[in-house]
Amino acid sequence: MDEGSGPDGTLDRDALLGALASMPVLGSWTDAERSQLAAQLTGRSARKGELVVTQGQRDRSMYFCLGGSAVVLQNGVHLQRLRQSEHFGELALLNGTPRAAS
Repeated sequence: MDEGSGPDGTLDRDALLGALASMPVLGSWTDAERSQLAAQLTGRSARKGELVVTQGQRDRSMYFCLGGSAVVLQNGVHLQRLRQSEHFGELALLNGTPRAAS
């Protein structure tokens, strides 16, 4: 369990704000803007090997990697490994396009 997380693995507000502040994509945001974002977020954890998104799927969610890592696959080919402070799913959120990768 990560520091600042509850027994169910959810992050408390201060830990979440700290994690968001460490993300390069949000580096230019003010504390107030990150706080507004945090208020809109829903927590999600995944087990090793579990798919978070599926290539071709349509939804409007973006994900921030707050701990651990995630593997990106396209047509079954390993493209990269995302680590803490990285994100994925922004194209689906912004454009409504199908997932480009799993």
